[in-house]
Amino acid sequence: MNLEFLLHAESSWWWVLPVLVFAARVVDVSLGTFVGLVIEQKLALGTLIVRVITQGEGDALVMELRRRDYRVTCIDARGATGKVNVIFTVIRRSDLPDVLTAVRSFNPQAFYTVEDVRSMSGIGRGPI
Repeated sequence: MNLEFLLHAESSWWWVLPVLVFAARVVDVSLGTFVGLVIEQKLALGTLIVRVITQGEGDALVMELRRRDYRVTCIDARGATGKVNVIFTVIRRSDLPDVLTAVRSFNPQAFYTVEDVRSMSGIGRGPI
């Protein structure tokens, strides 16, 4: 095989192949990550912790979440504007829409965070 054309950069396109391979790899990794995230969301596997911070009393939200059979912990705290309640619940990922519906019906402007749980000793539904 004659590879002499690689020695003459001004008359060859020797640099195109590595650039195309690099671009294909970038697209491959990006699409793989995107498809993996979509599949993970659709399967709804895993466990989450939902943390809700309410101004004033959060008793109504706690009662609603318990009525829906979630385990809930409520802590009195002080925020920048005064007394707040910090409400925690550990749930299955598939239960997230139900929990967020309850939070939004209690307070449409409620501040909440949702995080993945790596390990735990039980699941967040039913009585303790």
